[in-house]
Amino acid sequence: MYTIEEAQEWANKNNQELDSKRLGHTDKMVQMMNRIMPEKSKSLWDSGCWLGTILQDLGANDEQIGDIQMAHGQRSFGGDSWKAAVDYANEFAECGDTEEKGGAELAEKRHKEIFG
Repeated sequence: MYTIEEAQEWANKNNQELDSKRLGHTDKMVQMMNRIMPEKSKSLWDSGCWLGTILQDLGANDEQIGDIQMAHGQRSFGGDSWKAAVDYANEFAECGDTEEKGGAELAEKRHKEIFG
């Protein structure tokens, strides 16, 4: 089982590279997040990169990695991005996939969870 502590430790070890890529990213959404919510942007970026690395190590294909990272981003909205990343990594390690997928259904579910 993966833990939040070991995931954050990985991010700390790779901090310089992660920050360089996040802060230098050309995507307008990433740039906006860096400006208006720098701490959330860092947490989301770092935990998402850790999740992608773990999924790749576990043998996930590119489509699975993309779907799970999209779900991670949606789950992280209004929540703990590290917990979401670790939960998805552990589920994939146990089951070979995740039940939740990124997209409209998860967006509606998150909206109801956050706003009622």
